[in-house]
Amino acid sequence: MAPTLFFHRRPRLSRPSLLAALSGWPNAGEAATSTVRYLVRALRARRLAEIVPDLFYDFTSLRPTTNITDGVLRELKWPQNTFYYARRQPEAADLILFLGAEPHLHWGSYLSEMTRVAREFDVSRLYALGSMYDRVPHTRETRVSGLVSDESLLPLLGERGLLGTSYQGPSSIHTAMLTAFARQGIPGISLWAHASFYVQVVANPKATLALLSHLLPMLGYSLDLANLDLAAQYFDQTLDRLVRHNASLQRLVQGLEAEYDNVAQPQAEASEEDTEQIIRDVEEYLRGQQRGEAAEGD
Repeated sequence: MAPTLFFHRRPRLSRPSLLAALSGWPNAGEAATSTVRYLVRALRARRLAEIVPDLFYDFTSLRPTTNITDGVLRELKWPQNTFYYARRQPEAADLILFLGAEPHLHWGSYLSEMTRVAREFDVSRLYALGSMYDRVPHTRETRVSGLVSDESLLPLLGERGLLGTSYQGPSSIHTAMLTAFARQGIPGISLWAHASFYVQVVANPKATLALLSHLLPMLGYSLDLANLDLAAQYFDQTLDRLVRHNASLQRLVQGLEAEYDNVAQPQAEASEEDTEQIIRDVEEYLRGQQRGEAAEGD
């Protein structure tokens, strides 16, 4: 059987924390993967290891991408599942950062490769990052909720004022990941950003900023997030312009604000058909904004 994990290098790390984010269903607004990508860039993390994708994906659902220029095949890229590492900042732990795609198949084998890396480098804690679409308005602070695999970690959620998750239903791989790491004696925390459900066409920098704002203090890291804060402000301002000119979206946002603020007043409920139209309107508007920005840059 072909190997499913290979190492680029084996550096000496001191009890690192492992941060994991996967694209796909548990990555609304790309907030989870954008968080880890941000850290990879900011910390100048280096490649550590790769999980070979062949056993874990239906490539008719998650297709490889190709680059063909002037009739010449330049590149074929398969889904990536890459571990990076970053050395400690003063008084903070080393980090292993994992960026992958939620596998379609063989979750147990996939997680075995992840825990193999964790054992190799004596990982002390897992942080599994996710994001979901929720009934929250973009005009309010992005909610972040969490869960832990060990009750001893609950105070970490309380210190950050994070909502403890209560849920029953279909699971992402995060729950299985927390369980697999706990069986190896590695406690885990899963943090989830709650992104506005009516914005599904672009990355959500506000949700990314919310995850990083809670995650960095837990890690003991300090980074300048000013550029991400500006992106989040621009995101809000762009949506605010649309709200002013779209009565249906305006009513929806006002109703969501009332829910968020726990205001005891009648809330505007949009029908499923109206909600779908609002989402399409937002997508069309944001795509138009992106085309306009691209034209200005030419």
